[in-house]
Amino acid sequence: MKDSIWVSLLSAFVRWLLVFVAGALARKGIIDQALIDRFMSEGTASIVACLLALVALAWSFRAKIIEWLQFHFALTSERFTPPSDVRGAVRALSTKEQIGLALKG
Repeated sequence: MKDSIWVSLLSAFVRWLLVFVAGALARKGIIDQALIDRFMSEGTASIVACLLALVALAWSFRAKIIEWLQFHFALTSERFTPPSDVRGAVRALSTKEQIGLALKG
């Protein structure tokens, strides 16, 4: 099965980031070359999988927050308020305000 271009791009970015971090750690004597070689060959696939899972989780969390805020604004707005106004009120909030309101309940 061939990887998509996005998986290849993300893998290349993660490898580049790992090389940068591992090089800095090796220069300071914290890790040795054998550990770097093992980590670069075995660890990249696991790291990419974890990153993809975290992105999916964050996206789902964001969607749930927006849905909850729309529900909350619809309940507190005047009767017969158009859904576009409710979505606009949620979009007008900053991300920090959206998360704060959602966590506050």
